[in-house]
Amino acid sequence: MGLNIKGERIEILPLTHDEAGNKIEPEQAPARRVLDVSDGILVNGKKTEKELPISVSMELPAGRLAVGLSEPCASCKHFDAKAWKEYRRKLESTAEGQKELNRMRYAIIGTGNAALQARHAGADGDLDVEHALSMLGICRPLTELLRDVTIVYPMATCPSALPQHPSPIAKMYTPKTSDDARMRSKVFDNIMHAAQGKK
Repeated sequence: MGLNIKGERIEILPLTHDEAGNKIEPEQAPARRVLDVSDGILVNGKKTEKELPISVSMELPAGRLAVGLSEPCASCKHFDAKAWKEYRRKLESTAEGQKELNRMRYAIIGTGNAALQARHAGADGDLDVEHALSMLGICRPLTELLRDVTIVYPMATCPSALPQHPSPIAKMYTPKTSDDARMRSKVFDNIMHAAQGKK
């Protein structure tokens, strides 16, 4: 059954020192992204109207959360949705390509990512794998760097390293529009101000 996100909140604990008394930077402050996925429960095959309060949380340092929320692939000029659609058509035209697409479908189903499932919930509430698949894009710089088509999810962010590449990878994110650049700064600044204990 897919998950329906009813709400989302960001929680940041503006700590200046860790448990051992060592000074920590605002980027290291503990942060949490909490998704409200409250839902009715199944009783005799029918979902109750009264919802059971359920939340899913992802904990990570404030700096990583700030980057993840302010620099999604979808708002990057290197995210090529058109190239993905063309590449997908090419895959669909061969038996081996269809196997590759099926592997991708299984990977999407197997993520168990609540945000992904909610973003691509079908009319019946279940994960719509085809919708998720249609939203992917090709990262042009990673494709050039790795000399292989590199497909990314729109809410993913630039990797700092990859197993198949020996050196650290420079950030490639570039805002697509001036609006994307403004939103990037606003989201990043809001999270980092919270990590510093500022309103």
